[in-house]
Amino acid sequence: MHASVKFYLACTCFETKKIKMKKSLIVPLLSWLITLSCSNDKSLTFDSYKDLKTIIIVDDLPVRIPGDFIITDSCFIIINPFGSDYVLKAYSVENGEFLFDFVKKGNGPFEIAAPSTIHYNDFINVFDIATQKIVSYDFTCHNATQAHLKEIQLQSDLFADKLLLYDSLNALVLSTNLPGIVSKISLNSYENSSVVANPFSEYDNSEIGQQLNGTIKFDPYGNYLAFAIYNTPYYSLQRIENGKFVELASGFLKEPEYIVSGEKFQWIKELTPNGFMDIALLPDRLFLLHADIPLKDAESRSIEAIPDIIYELDYRGRLMTHYALDIRVLRLASGKNGKLYGIAFDQKDDKFKIVELPV
Repeated sequence: MHASVKFYLACTCFETKKIKMKKSLIVPLLSWLITLSCSNDKSLTFDSYKDLKTIIIVDDLPVRIPGDFIITDSCFIIINPFGSDYVLKAYSVENGEFLFDFVKKGNGPFEIAAPSTIHYNDFINVFDIATQKIVSYDFTCHNATQAHLKEIQLQSDLFADKLLLYDSLNALVLSTNLPGIVSKISLNSYENSSVVANPFSEYDNSEIGQQLNGTIKFDPYGNYLAFAIYNTPYYSLQRIENGKFVELASGFLKEPEYIVSGEKFQWIKELTPNGFMDIALLPDRLFLLHADIPLKDAESRSIEAIPDIIYELDYRGRLMTHYALDIRVLRLASGKNGKLYGIAFDQKDDKFKIVELPV
């Protein structure tokens, strides 16, 4: 198989030993799951998928492994984590034309060594997981020259996996060193951090966060925040109001694949990591890229590990439909133009592509 499809998937190596659940926890846990299911209509199922034919925008995306991507007003910006000289690539939204590579790879000022997340709020903000800093750039799609706006170094006692700059003083992070799966932090002092999303808050287990991989996204206008877990099918959708996060919908789309002993979680290795590889927001609609794949395929990082199923929910958490794609997609992004896009892998010509998903 072509080396480009053997990409890195954020899969946790679960322990194989199962732990017997205490009877005292069976009723509370089942009650908790049933409440989540009923309150957000997650008991709704479909007998068949709606076929979705993608529209190719960029026919050949020459990257070894594509990272996250965003849509500005007129161009796609794709993380190229294994680029030799630059870590970002720009393409025209209008015609798919390649524009330029930019942001130098490295450990120097305003350089990025290992880009983890990217988002756009009039400026491009890139988080470097290797150096634990976030850098903001001002640029235009018609000019490869970008202005370095600012560079923020995180404190050494916090290691973040993903980070989105919320405003000039605060950020949203996925970190095992904070109490929430997703937390809001002050960039000046982590003592003022607050939990934004944590589905397992009633269980005291410091290892839970270390076993979860996820993704966080703003909607194109910065009014909503969505979070989804890869290992288990949990998502959370929140509205941003005056600096606070108000949960609109959350829960599991199917029974999580773990068991509980005492107050500790145990992920079940033999089962499927049926969470979500990526998430995207359009007005009134949430899209979840489903990673319902056999664990052996996820661990092998083969083409079979790239999803071809997308769930569509409304902002109340109701399942609207789910799509069977004509091509495997591993990244999602949405723009202010109201369209949904993906980075796909085409087995026919062994190439990554940028596609529109006409939902």
